[in-house]
Amino acid sequence: MNLLSKVAGLFSSKNKVEPAAKVAAKPRKSAKQVYAGAEIDERPEFAKEVETSFLIKACEQNIACIFTPKFEQHRLYRPTRDASGNLLIEFEGIAVTCPALVQFGSVVAREDGQHRAYRYADLNHILNCCCGKPQRCRFFHKIMAERKKLEDFQT
Repeated sequence: MNLLSKVAGLFSSKNKVEPAAKVAAKPRKSAKQVYAGAEIDERPEFAKEVETSFLIKACEQNIACIFTPKFEQHRLYRPTRDASGNLLIEFEGIAVTCPALVQFGSVVAREDGQHRAYRYADLNHILNCCCGKPQRCRFFHKIMAERKKLEDFQT
């Protein structure tokens, strides 16, 4: 064999290694940042006659939860864009955050099948739990169970 046939043999199709087939990535479920509370039929007494612009003040004056929730107006965007290049809005409205939500947002999100922690809760949750009955709140239950475990451990 001459030199040219050896060089041609190096570049022949017999010696080529096929590239590994690319595995298609699974589409991920979009991560919600806002915990959606149970729908309410009607607003509580303190919020019935209040305009939406003053609803945060009314909620702050009627807090029933011991964990000092913080109410804010939020606009949260998705990481995807629409056809014109603008970010899509995921949530717009009044939202709440509190120590129980911060501490157990990831636990409750995993229970709901999400891959990111909840950072806020929506107005339905505020009216049901924060300003209504905190015993309805999943985050409240989790943090109170954690407190009870700690107290039992200390005694």
